[in-house]
Amino acid sequence: MPDQNKVIEELDFLTDVLSNRVRTTAAGVLAFCLGFIVEGSQSVTGGFLSAREVAPPIALSLLALLSDLLQYVFGYILNMRMLRALSLADGGSLAYDRGALSYRARHYCFYLKIVCALAAAQWLIVLLIVHVGALS
Repeated sequence: MPDQNKVIEELDFLTDVLSNRVRTTAAGVLAFCLGFIVEGSQSVTGGFLSAREVAPPIALSLLALLSDLLQYVFGYILNMRMLRALSLADGGSLAYDRGALSYRARHYCFYLKIVCALAAAQWLIVLLIVHVGALS
């Protein structure tokens, strides 16, 4: 039976892996979509997907990356406040204030980045399936 420290260690590992996967997925969707935009700008007849069609996955990918950044910004703010409070508490220990805006925002940004990256990838996959089906 794992103890609390082992569970926390596993959660730290998983959140790090999830964050890396979100960044990779969002960057991949962006690169893929920008490739379609560049390809379409070189063609007289237009590309496989237009800039208007790939705008939603691009926006969702950018929102995922922004949420990732904001998660760490809110985490930094929260931990700086904790550090200041600890220095005033003369070495005692403190618990995170789960009601604090920075704590809640960090939590929501973590889930938002996952949802946005998944939505961007799914949107792009649907676009590809629809366009490939239209070619048949």
